[in-house]
Amino acid sequence: MKQGSEAFQQNPNYEKYKAYKALGGTVSQEGFQNILNHVESERNTPPHFMRSERANDMAEAAGITLSPETVTIYGLLHDESGANDQSDQKLLAEALRISGDTHPLSTFIEKYPHIFN
Repeated sequence: MKQGSEAFQQNPNYEKYKAYKALGGTVSQEGFQNILNHVESERNTPPHFMRSERANDMAEAAGITLSPETVTIYGLLHDESGANDQSDQKLLAEALRISGDTHPLSTFIEKYPHIFN
């Protein structure tokens, strides 16, 4: 695994991953890179309507605006979680961490303290 870790450190997303982990992110380096690769490959694909609406409704309730990248990441995390019991709010917070949206993340967490504390 050491070789994989060293190779990832040469990756342009390494600094973004370090910042993500500093925000409390839980996704592995490999998972983080896979998510970013998916986001890049889906850049010109419209997001799934229901997941997009759900993400934007939560953001609106918290008084934040989501980037298209964050909405795409939320959709990917939602799809991957399957039957996981992780709440939509936690998935959106994870998407905000991955996209590096620190101010919206802190505002979102403040809006739902019962979920994050």
